[in-house]
Amino acid sequence: MYAEFLLCSDETVKKRQVVSRQLLVGYIPVLHEGYLKFFRKYAGSVLYILGSDFLHSFEHLQRDIRAISAQDMAAAISALYIFRSVYVLNRSFLPSCVGSPLRIVMPDEDVSRAIAKKYFVGRDILFESIFLRWDMKNTTSEKEISPDRVISQKAFDVEMMGHAFAEAEKSPDWWRQVGALAVKDGKILLSAFNKHMPHQQSLYVFGDPRSNFSWGKGVEFSTPVHAEQGVIAEAAKHGISTDGASLYVTTFPCPRCAGEVVRAGFARVYYSEGYSLTGAEEVFRGHNIEIVRVDRKNPIT
Repeated sequence: MYAEFLLCSDETVKKRQVVSRQLLVGYIPVLHEGYLKFFRKYAGSVLYILGSDFLHSFEHLQRDIRAISAQDMAAAISALYIFRSVYVLNRSFLPSCVGSPLRIVMPDEDVSRAIAKKYFVGRDILFESIFLRWDMKNTTSEKEISPDRVISQKAFDVEMMGHAFAEAEKSPDWWRQVGALAVKDGKILLSAFNKHMPHQQSLYVFGDPRSNFSWGKGVEFSTPVHAEQGVIAEAAKHGISTDGASLYVTTFPCPRCAGEVVRAGFARVYYSEGYSLTGAEEVFRGHNIEIVRVDRKNPIT
């Protein structure tokens, strides 16, 4: 145990009566505002921080250079005086947690789910849906673009997106065909579709490594040159400026392409379908790039 204190006001005493019937258990590698909000929601309860002997079974966590040891994290959190008690939970200390009749609250992420499945079978568990870190679940999930997006039914935008889809049909990629255009001052500067290297038939000869993954997973194992990359590369090759131009792409860009679109100076991104992965939408919004979904079904003439 690292800290123990009493809440004093009538309001906090009532709150303590509620939270005292719950235990927080989780992997806490760093401290930021998201964690503090999560902690304060359950202020006055008991916190168990997953110790190293639980985490050794998660190989990918060993590559997280930010992670603070559970012991140091417990000391730091204790100094905030948010929780009634703070413990480091190791296997030798597990019975005191598992044997408790209290509800267990855990962040809804991959480590929590795995630990709960193995050690907390049959327990009353609340998985708190809150973004705290890029765990495997968040990294591979597809996220709907924010509802405040602009939707265009303009004839010009529908026409341009039609050209982008015509480009996409040239792609031999059976996984996903994507077409993209760079448009400026009402004219198409460049167009491209996702291509495999060293030649278009590569995936038919060797297979596609993406076929080992489900939709939205293993994006980094995609072997073709993406359509957006093709447009940007051709622009660089021929000395064509894309600064202030619009990018029309059939499918919402992946995180890797999002960064390249920003650096290429595009001012707007028009798309027809797809989801945002690993914060691609936030990359655009953080650089004031307008995001527009083109509605091809109901054009305004």
